[in-house]
Amino acid sequence: MGRTLPTIVQLIHSEEDSWRSFRRALRKEDQELFDRLWVFCRTHAQAAAMANREIPFETLMMAMLLGILRELQALTPTLSRVHAGEGEAERETATRHTTGGPASCVAGSRG
Repeated sequence: MGRTLPTIVQLIHSEEDSWRSFRRALRKEDQELFDRLWVFCRTHAQAAAMANREIPFETLMMAMLLGILRELQALTPTLSRVHAGEGEAERETATRHTTGGPASCVAGSRG
């Protein structure tokens, strides 16, 4: 009989176990981030199983990257709003300088 191939979930657990010593060497906050990478692998296990790559770790890395990109995509609108708010604050400061507001009085008294 032929050899039974491990499931993708078994491969994920096996690969994660092989990285245990690396994980132990990380700082606590980095260990938590490292663990999140493996969550991304488990989240995309079905897609990973369909990839059927010769080197399973390639598929796991793609799942990790996909998870990171998804989180980045979710943060982008928030970052855009924060950035827009900073731009608005800079415009207000510039307006105060050019219209003779309190900031321009202080700046003018130095000179």
